[in-house]
Amino acid sequence: MSYEDVIEDYTKQGFTKEEIQEMHDNTNKLADSCVNAFDITLLPDKLFIPDYPDINPKEEMPKLAWEFAIKKWSTDGTKEGINEKIRKRLEEEIELTADFNYEILYMLARFAVIKSEEKGYIVGSRGSVGSMLLSYCLKISEVLPLESHYYCEHCHHVEWHTEKGKVGPELEIKKCPVCGNDMYGDGYDIEAHNFVGWIERDEQNRIKPTKVPDCDLNLSENVQLEVQQEYINMFGEENVIKSGTQMEYGQDALINDIFRNIPNIEQKVQAEEFDIEYMSRNIHSMRTSGSHPGGMLIKPAAAKFEYVTPQVFVSDNPNKAELSSSWVYHDIEANLVKMDLLGHSDPTMLKELEEFTGYDFRNVKFNDSDLYKAILDTKYLNLKDENIIYPFNANTTAISEMNTEFAMQTLKDMRVKSMYELIAFSAITHGKMVLESQKEYILEGKPLTDLVTYRDIIFQQLTYKYGFEPKTAFLVSENVRKGKGIEKFKKELLEKCPNWYVEILDSITYLFPKAHATAYIINALRIMYYKIHYPQAFYAAAINRYGVTNTSNNTFDYIDFFNKVNTNEELYKFHAHCRHASDNEAKIKSNIHIGNIVYEMKLRGFEIVKPDFSSKATTCVPDKKNPNKILMPLNSIAGVGSETAKTVELAYKTYGDELFNKTQEELAELKVEKDGKLVKAFGKKFLEGYFGKAEE
Repeated sequence: MSYEDVIEDYTKQGFTKEEIQEMHDNTNKLADSCVNAFDITLLPDKLFIPDYPDINPKEEMPKLAWEFAIKKWSTDGTKEGINEKIRKRLEEEIELTADFNYEILYMLARFAVIKSEEKGYIVGSRGSVGSMLLSYCLKISEVLPLESHYYCEHCHHVEWHTEKGKVGPELEIKKCPVCGNDMYGDGYDIEAHNFVGWIERDEQNRIKPTKVPDCDLNLSENVQLEVQQEYINMFGEENVIKSGTQMEYGQDALINDIFRNIPNIEQKVQAEEFDIEYMSRNIHSMRTSGSHPGGMLIKPAAAKFEYVTPQVFVSDNPNKAELSSSWVYHDIEANLVKMDLLGHSDPTMLKELEEFTGYDFRNVKFNDSDLYKAILDTKYLNLKDENIIYPFNANTTAISEMNTEFAMQTLKDMRVKSMYELIAFSAITHGKMVLESQKEYILEGKPLTDLVTYRDIIFQQLTYKYGFEPKTAFLVSENVRKGKGIEKFKKELLEKCPNWYVEILDSITYLFPKAHATAYIINALRIMYYKIHYPQAFYAAAINRYGVTNTSNNTFDYIDFFNKVNTNEELYKFHAHCRHASDNEAKIKSNIHIGNIVYEMKLRGFEIVKPDFSSKATTCVPDKKNPNKILMPLNSIAGVGSETAKTVELAYKTYGDELFNKTQEELAELKVEKDGKLVKAFGKKFLEGYFGKAEE
């Protein structure tokens, strides 16, 4: 648009020539007043720390951390009684946190964990937050990042002990040399700087910041929204918004919109007046904005979000109006505190397994060799027919992070037999170009300790094995994990490292953190324990997780599938049918996965059957009367909705097993108290469906 076009356009809008001239002149005056354009900053150079109600995080956080550390590790009830290596690491992490006012991050994360656990669900840590000993001491993470060691919970004796290819929890039990009680292994050997960046000090011995940390947590999807609401209640809705997301145009979508919205564009393209290929490749334009499902931005009451980011409503529906930041978090992470509270099914499934069995999943020991053998050896599944060919590459159907064809094949290729190897597997399968660049070495049996499996291992390999300065080693690991390449360090790498190792570093485009992989494997192994020792409960919980509560499987007929699919060939035909019946990739994967679970359950001698009075309203349960059966939910009966099913569940709580001895007519007369009123326990639709008359 030329200057004349601007004048004409503003004139049409009703502006006078004098007003247009003033707008033009003021723009020039503003530009002339900026002697140096670099003096202008769009965002303030500060982190807006929220006001934590009723407590001082700078005092409370170190107090809580030391209370935990003294109780766990001190031999005399004081800080000085804590093992020196542990004490020094905790002191340094607390000092680092205090220097940059990060205490609030830990207290916010701790608040989420407490609220979730009050509702009965554990919390899994994401990202690198588990790299910090401080996170462990504040009970934010179950991952203890200390070096591998033995620990006596009776006298608090600590004995450092490293075995190549093992993490602390898989060490064999040994006797404590101080008190004679059993000592267990612990510690996953994770460096703190994976979370907070490289720790450097200036001339005044002050720690210099190199990275803004954030605390990401996995909550049960059953309580995710409730915990997010707890933040809003605590800080006020005016001080908490969702973190925004932005989706840019893809090349094809941009071309379609250009043709749809610009008049006469086809003629201009044909006349080569408009280079649409060039424009679609080089225009990076935001297509839509949205809100992050777990990200919560929190500010102090005295500041405005507009200091940092515009706010947008992410829904056109006024009844669902929800404010989020216009900018994505990584653009403003130096200015606003974010809590990432994502939903995950592991905490939900573990709670359900504990309720079904009475066995506390926290008691699963990771030095149980059978737990690792069970991943690939089918004898641990106790298949009904020993001669049957098990159709999967690993025994990890329905085990989180291990249940895809790709994951099972990788487990088989890696021949995993330890927790260390499983952590490496988890990181490899979550990275990009990690497996592809190293598969030949994995297949030939090269030790995983020599390969690049997670981001933390690069630092350890370069410093301890190849003689790099620690800071350089950290910078290399950061470049590799972000996919930025190693050109800057290539000369030194080629001088000190084997060529094949440098080629791996050069190929990787994203590396997963060890702390996150470890958190995944901890829960995956707990669930695997139930699969081996409590199979009936396991399959009930697995069908709930991947089937009846999964909207992608809302048309799956469990009993029909169970009755019709009896051989591997029939299972493969079912897979093919799923792939041809839908274009929805999520639905295809979900249907195949739930089919695999039900088929494996059948191979092990378990059966899924219609519900009875003892069933739950909307989820499967183990049949208490038959250890080989899983009961479908009450709302699986044709014509029975969730509310009707909940009334029936209430009736069983009221009358118990005597319901099984009553006739249909007697049941029709029974009443229960619901919401303060007496209502009929069983409706006509339910009774007809239950007694097999729904189709008459």
